Amino acid sequence: VQWLTAGRGMLHEEMWTSDEGGNAELYQLWLNLPRENKMDPPKLQVIGQSPDAIAPVPEVRTPEATVKVIGGAVGDVESPIQAQTPVKLLNVVLHADQTWSLPLPP
Repeated sequence: VQWLTAGRGMLHEEMWTSDEGGNAELYQLWLNLPRENKMDPPKLQVIGQSPDAIAPVPEVRTPEATVKVIGGAVGDVESPIQAQTPVKLLNVVLHADQTWSLPLPP
C-alpha cells in the first residue's frame, strides 16, 4: 500500500511492473485534505511487504472474515498510516458462507 499525501505538491508517475508477467490491480482513492493541511509538505507512507514499508498491513482474523486494516482501525487493530483526513479503509475477505459487520460510530 502506498499512501501519498500530496500537500503542497509532489511529482508522481504510475510506473508499475510485474516480475511474473501477470496482471496487476491498482486502486486509487483520493481524499481531500482539511484546509489547514493543504500546504503541508508531501509525504509517502508505504505499508505491506515492500522493502521500503514502514510496517506490514495489520490484519484482524475472525471466524467470519480476514480484514486488512489499511486506514483507520478495527477494534484494537490500527493502521500505521498517519492520515490527515479521518478514514476507514479496509480489505475484507469473507470466509465461505459467512457474513461480517462493522459497527458504525455513533
